[in-house]
Amino acid sequence: MPPNKQPYCFAITGNIGSGKSAVSRLIGKCYQVYSADQIAQKYLDDPEIQAKLKNRFGTDIVCEGKTDRALLATIVFENPLELKWLENILHPLVLQEISRIIEQSQESVLFFEIPLLFEVGIQDKYDFIILVTCAWETRLERLLARSPNRRNEHIKRMNLQIPDQDKIPYCHYVINNDGSKEELEHKVQKFVQGIRDIVK
Repeated sequence: MPPNKQPYCFAITGNIGSGKSAVSRLIGKCYQVYSADQIAQKYLDDPEIQAKLKNRFGTDIVCEGKTDRALLATIVFENPLELKWLENILHPLVLQEISRIIEQSQESVLFFEIPLLFEVGIQDKYDFIILVTCAWETRLERLLARSPNRRNEHIKRMNLQIPDQDKIPYCHYVINNDGSKEELEHKVQKFVQGIRDIVK
């Protein structure tokens, strides 16, 4: 990459259960992909953040030095105010880390998997947006296959996100994931092959 030139930044997004992480893994075979969720998870075990969580939700939220993610998810997705409180703590830290990665990178192209790209309102910060879509019923079916006893929680989380049809007009690429794994692999492979033309 030429000196003083930032990499082209792609945001991979999609609603819960759409398969955006599968798309990220496939793209990750060829390009560096960073996960906003993984960055956020790292901060959840930061002692300073844990102190705020314990003060807000009680000491049970941290066990043996680790934040209880399942308990935290149950709390915040039952209460929009608590979810907003948590987001106000984590989102600035995640965005700061992403900015640091971009500034220090020597790569010509970077990908970031950001589930709440539109919900947080940071879509304009990326050169290209890839939206992974999937039918609502299929997404719920996938989520229930992972955790069948959390149907209500899954539906609440799904309903908190902006529908695909409202995001599509603002995206550069849409990858539908209603089909098989093989179909998804083919679509992503075709996309990856065209990246050089996109960023030349």
